[in-house]
Amino acid sequence: MMHIKNIFFLPILTLVFLSNSAFDRGDSPSRARTIAYPDSLSDKLNFLISELKKPKSDHVMVVAHRGDWRNAPENSILALKYAAEMGVDMVEVDLKKTKDNVLVAMHDSQLDRTTTGKGEVKDFLWSDLEKLYLRKGGAGPTRHRIPTLKEYMLAAKKYGVLVNIDKAIDYAEEIGIVLKETKTEDIALVKSGMDPDELTEILPLLNNAHFLPVVGLDGHKPLEKIDRYLQKFKPFIMEISFQTDTSSFFKNPEALQARGVKIWNTSCSPRWCAGHDDEIAVDFEDPESSWGWLLNKRATIFLTDRPKELLDYLEEKKLRNPIMKKYRVR
Repeated sequence: MMHIKNIFFLPILTLVFLSNSAFDRGDSPSRARTIAYPDSLSDKLNFLISELKKPKSDHVMVVAHRGDWRNAPENSILALKYAAEMGVDMVEVDLKKTKDNVLVAMHDSQLDRTTTGKGEVKDFLWSDLEKLYLRKGGAGPTRHRIPTLKEYMLAAKKYGVLVNIDKAIDYAEEIGIVLKETKTEDIALVKSGMDPDELTEILPLLNNAHFLPVVGLDGHKPLEKIDRYLQKFKPFIMEISFQTDTSSFFKNPEALQARGVKIWNTSCSPRWCAGHDDEIAVDFEDPESSWGWLLNKRATIFLTDRPKELLDYLEEKKLRNPIMKKYRVR
C-alpha cells in the first residue's frame, strides 16, 4: 500500500498551482519535446563543452552540487535554473529509477526527506511520484515536483548548463536512451568510480555522453587505476578524491594534465578533499587553505556546495573567462 501524504490547499492556491504547472514541472511527459539550443546560449554551451576538454585553463569551472539547493529544492528544475542564473558551468544531479523504469532526479533511495511521500522510489510507479511535491531543505512542501531525467536535461539545454549525472551508472542504458531522445549527449557527463574492466560493455550504452571516472587516492593502487582508465577509455577528465593529502600523486599532478586529463576535485565534503573543503573556505573564511590548495594541485573544475562564493573567489583571482560574467544574473 502506498503511504503518500495528502496535502490540502485552499482553492486559490490550487489555481496558482495549475497556472504555474509549466514552471513547476518543466515539460510534462505528455508534452516533452526536444528543443534546439537557444541562440543566446549556443555560444555559451559550445564554450563550456570546449573548456571541459581542456586539461589546463585559466577558466576554472564550477559545478553546483544538486543545483542551487540553498534557495530551491535539491535536484529540482528550479535549483538548476537558479544555478544557471548564478553563472555556474554545470549542475550535478542524482538519479533513481521508479518501478516502471522512469529515471527521476533524486538523491535518496527513499522519498521521505525531500518529498511529501514515504517509502522507496523503486516501489512506486511514475504516475504515483509525479503527484508528490518537493520539500526545500527538509522543511515543508513547495509547489515543485520531482523531475524526470528527460525534463531535467531539457531544462539544462534551455538554461545553458552542462549536467554531471551521479549515482546512476547502473542505469546506463536508460540514460543513453534519454540523452539521445533529448539530443543532450554533448552536455552530459556521467560519473562512476567502477573498475575500468567492468565498464567496457557499459559505457557504449551512454550514446557518446562524456564519461567522468572517479579515482580515490586512498584506495588500492590508485595510480595504477588511473593508468588503466587512460589505457582503456582515454578520458579527458578525471575526478581525484582523497581523505588524506599525502599521496604521491600530489608530488606531480602536472603529470596527469600532461596526459590530456582535466583534474576535477569535489570540495562539498572534507572526506572527498582531505579537509580542503567549502566549509573551511566560507564558514572559516580561509579559501586559500581549501580552494587555493586544490588550485595549486592543478584542479580546474570543482564540485561545490557554495557556488556563489566560489565564483566570487575565482573571479577575484581572474580565473573565470569574462564571457561568463554576463550570465550571472543572481
